[in-house]
Amino acid sequence: MLRLRYSILLLFFSCSSLVTHKDLKKDESKVTQKESTPKVIYKEIVKYLTPRKNESKNELEVDQSVSSEASSINKESPYADLTLDYKEKHFKFWINYFTNKQKKRFLRHANNGMKYRNTIREILAHHDLPQDLFYVGLIESGYNTYIKSRAKATGPWQFMKGTAGDYGLRVNSYVDERSNIVKATHAAANYFKDLYNIFGSWDLALCAYNAGPNRIIRAIKRGNTRDYKELVRKRLIPKETIYYIPKVAAAREIFDHPKKYNMRLPKVKEGLFDHIKAVNVRGSFDVNKLAKKYNVPYKLFKKLNPDLRRRWIKNRKLRVFIPTKELTHYASLMSEYKSRYVASNELETSYYRVKRGDNLSTIAKRLSISLSDLKRLNRIKGSHIFVGQ
Repeated sequence: MLRLRYSILLLFFSCSSLVTHKDLKKDESKVTQKESTPKVIYKEIVKYLTPRKNESKNELEVDQSVSSEASSINKESPYADLTLDYKEKHFKFWINYFTNKQKKRFLRHANNGMKYRNTIREILAHHDLPQDLFYVGLIESGYNTYIKSRAKATGPWQFMKGTAGDYGLRVNSYVDERSNIVKATHAAANYFKDLYNIFGSWDLALCAYNAGPNRIIRAIKRGNTRDYKELVRKRLIPKETIYYIPKVAAAREIFDHPKKYNMRLPKVKEGLFDHIKAVNVRGSFDVNKLAKKYNVPYKLFKKLNPDLRRRWIKNRKLRVFIPTKELTHYASLMSEYKSRYVASNELETSYYRVKRGDNLSTIAKRLSISLSDLKRLNRIKGSHIFVGQ
């Protein structure tokens, strides 16, 4: 299917290079990626939110179960279920790997993930996406929000700079929104939807998330199939990508049945982002002074806004998060937060599937758009397209 925005066709997006399969096989002492996940100082937020006299403590209680907002995902949404198909031997390999060889590392990543699970599931629900996409982030980064791959993919969803920009995340010397769990998850949700709409299945969408859409499009064209297992059989996709689908499925299986695998997983934790609201800031500002303006401890303010890379932020229009006693209302937060990518495309998304005999020129002419715009917005350097795309 070909994508239309502003009545402009979008075939596929820039690829993002992600953490490799080889990284998992290295001894942790040899891994060069930064793994010092920032600790959530629970005392800080509790102290900040401690009720004053005559205030009810009940106002500060957090429901550790999935909220009504997250559970209200539209079951009829085409994205609703994360259905995956894979080879059983690959699945068993990753089950064994996570529960035996790398058990401690998996549990550490699970502990990190539980700090953000409520937030991630709420945002995914807002987009009518499967909440099991949570496990993609677990595989990508172990929910170390500061992690950076050798290819310079950054943050919990391991966005490359180009793809981040396409989905409205600012990346410059002052700000890197790839590290902000709320903003990055919102961008990742939009990217997941785009990939699913292009490839028509979660198997191929996640393959494209790992290897890049262009790589998977070429594999489909060479193999003349959209069947993930067939692409694996023909070895048309990278080895890391072959393992990617069963790896996500294995993580989900362990979380769903921890006792079966003798795993004691942490419970969902109250996180810093369970009590936030957004504030728009314009112009240059000192981060410390901005925190004082809203009576927020500097360390807590930095934890809520890890995307602010410097003490002094110059000439920027930003959205920052500050604590609130109320539970975060993500539907409201997401409706207010519009990425540059989404804001620049006011019309609804629609799709065009390439038919036999089509080429870029005939498609552009049929849709009354210029060939140069078609190629520019779809990042096509040549002229190759294929039937069914």
